[in-house]
Amino acid sequence: MASLDLTFINAGDNAELDAELEDTLTSDQVIQALINEQFLTPLTDPTRSYMLTIKGRNTIAEGQTLGDARVQQKDRIRVSITQRGGTQ
Repeated sequence: MASLDLTFINAGDNAELDAELEDTLTSDQVIQALINEQFLTPLTDPTRSYMLTIKGRNTIAEGQTLGDARVQQKDRIRVSITQRGGTQ
């Protein structure tokens, strides 16, 4: 387990938030922590979800830990909203 100093960038308004997080946290836990810090607003539309992308590299999959995604010290992570397919 390692502690990481990261910067999150909100794709909606380009706001930035510096945070220290453990590499054992999953993407879902990170998103919930960002909501708890009021950096993100909770999504009420079930066809939308937040997506974490390590700037210049790859997307962190749902349920994947920061460590498994190879997030590194001082990485910048872009947070955006993605639209999911639905049924009619």
